Amino acid sequence: MSDLEQKLHVAIVCDTVPYPTRSGDNQRIAELISFLRAEGCFVHLVLSALIDKQMRDVCVKQVDALHLYNGTGFKTRSRNFLRRAVRLFDRIGKRIGIPPAEEMASRVLGRNITPLVINYWQRYPEGLDKFAARLAARYQWKAVIVEYLWLHRTINGLPDGVATLLDTHDIQYKRAEEFASRGMTFPLSVTREEEARIYSQFDAVIAIQNLEASLIREMCPSLEVLTVGSTGSATRPSLKHPIPGRILYVGGYNGANIDGLRHFFTAIWPRILARSDQAHLRICGYIYRAFLGERFEKVDFLGHMEDLEEEYAEASLVINPSWIGTGLKIKSVEALARWKPLVTTSKGVEGLDGDVEKACIVSDVDDQFVKNVIELVVTPTLSEKLSEAAKAFAQTHLAPNIVYKELVDFLRR
Repeated sequence: MSDLEQKLHVAIVCDTVPYPTRSGDNQRIAELISFLRAEGCFVHLVLSALIDKQMRDVCVKQVDALHLYNGTGFKTRSRNFLRRAVRLFDRIGKRIGIPPAEEMASRVLGRNITPLVINYWQRYPEGLDKFAARLAARYQWKAVIVEYLWLHRTINGLPDGVATLLDTHDIQYKRAEEFASRGMTFPLSVTREEEARIYSQFDAVIAIQNLEASLIREMCPSLEVLTVGSTGSATRPSLKHPIPGRILYVGGYNGANIDGLRHFFTAIWPRILARSDQAHLRICGYIYRAFLGERFEKVDFLGHMEDLEEEYAEASLVINPSWIGTGLKIKSVEALARWKPLVTTSKGVEGLDGDVEKACIVSDVDDQFVKNVIELVVTPTLSEKLSEAAKAFAQTHLAPNIVYKELVDFLRR
């Protein structure tokens, strides 16, 4: 055991499988588990998600104990059956090159169907609180970290003495407002007052960045609020020379990423190509599912990759064209943690420490985004200078002992 004064049984409860990592949320949860285990905690992962044998085997290797729960009742079983059917359809579709069922339906209807068929409140499986209470009593859990607002009922009935924490990831009512500002509907309806009432049921709430921590303190003045972001999960950054003109984007399959990348393809990328023969974009992650069947000049969709270190090493710069805020943009953190030149928007660095704009280039106007990407592509000395600034930021703000300090202090108590 290193920093924690006693071995703690800590439970992480979530409804998304952290392994293999498919999104920034997955990456952050996986990083949290790894850190807690390194600190000597015995980590229980309680998953209320559909999971196949391969994914289960991966999870078992990453945690000390894995507990699976799929819920009870006819509605839950029916929903799980539908989810399995859609998953099977998408798996077959991937092999033959057709878009996911959700994307196909959206194209046919001419609108995003996610808010019509997905309600995050329905992701809580009935009986999860009783399941967690039994596990807590059996294994003498000391703390439970619930991932996401919609699973808050998990803590009902826990034995006395179990510390309860809610990991917010985003302030959900603010996220809904951000989606609405882009003409999109977020699949969770909650008011500021409802969200505050849920927060107040916990011993502490984890904010993903400082601005949201301040807002939560305004919402719940008597609540303990911890700030725990992400280190970017970087190993030692590669010293390999990047490939000139190689641009990298990493993103999961979600509405905010799709909105940002589609705007980039429409308004920015053609203008970059018109001014540079070198520019070539590589895209990693499940976001490719939103663009199946579409072709863009000098763009390679590489799909999901278990290890991105080679891609980061070979990239001359990284982009994060994000126009929807809230939470923490893990892809921006990952780029900075690897000392890469980064071009993003103010939403892409929202919540990071104030000097982050010295470590990357922030462009909220399309013309400026184009100009800044071109300058980095054609001016290696500028890229090197920005890389050094990213390195300084990472060493100051993204070290594990800094990112997780408030959580460690809470668990000590």
